[in-house]
Amino acid sequence: MDQQEARSFDKILKENLEAIFLPLSEKLLGFKIVRSEPLPEKLQVTLEREPDFIRIVETETQERFILHLEFQTTNDAEMMYRQAEYKAILQRKYKLAVRQFVIYLGIQKLHMQSQLPEAQQIIGFELKNIQEYGYENLVASTIPEEIILAILGDFHLAPPEVVIRQIVERLQIVSSSESELKRYIRKLNMLSKLRKLSEQTIKITEAMPITYDIETDYAYQRGVQQGVQQGVQQGMQSEKQKLIENLLLLNEMSIRRIAQVTEVSEERVLQIKDEMIRNQTLQP
Repeated sequence: MDQQEARSFDKILKENLEAIFLPLSEKLLGFKIVRSEPLPEKLQVTLEREPDFIRIVETETQERFILHLEFQTTNDAEMMYRQAEYKAILQRKYKLAVRQFVIYLGIQKLHMQSQLPEAQQIIGFELKNIQEYGYENLVASTIPEEIILAILGDFHLAPPEVVIRQIVERLQIVSSSESELKRYIRKLNMLSKLRKLSEQTIKITEAMPITYDIETDYAYQRGVQQGVQQGVQQGMQSEKQKLIENLLLLNEMSIRRIAQVTEVSEERVLQIKDEMIRNQTLQP
């Protein structure tokens, strides 16, 4: 999976999570949320830490780890959190166990806490696999964003084609407009790639009585793929022009549609088409 495709998946999942956050937490995570407060999605954190003493050491019992020492002359109420930051940074970089010691040098009575509260301790995370969650529970939802996630669930013994039809039929029922249905079908098609079911999804959607033309998007995807491939050999041309040329070569989209998806004028598409005819790369 390339970076652009990965970003597309992330975008779809983030858009969907906003709508399914509360019901999904109860179904998949095992607890019911009664109130929530949003936080910024991007964590603007720049850490520049300089530990007092760090070494990779090996003991006489052949135990190998990172030894981290800090020297304090005052009681620091933030020391627990500082040490947690140090430990996370060191373990991520060196993939070794870290043993930390704070050596107190002050004259005041020592009252620093040395452990985070149990609920704040960094000991790992809970791991959930959506492929172990029954798809039928997601299909039964009335929330479109939750329904399309069924393509990633556990199909049990159901053939993929049967599951895809159920998803699309359910989307038709709950979608409030044709444009909304189109939007969710596009998202479903993208998510189906994660299960290598894109081809089946396209075929089933084509055969079902919905107005969304999945073939158009499929042609666009093929044009993008061919444009990228030719881009390696034809580096002097712009990426957008190569994309337009490949869509023209596919001969599956109108001039107007190519102009829409590539965000150029119809005149520009016709100009590129004329250039290709003159260069004999496209039949008039």
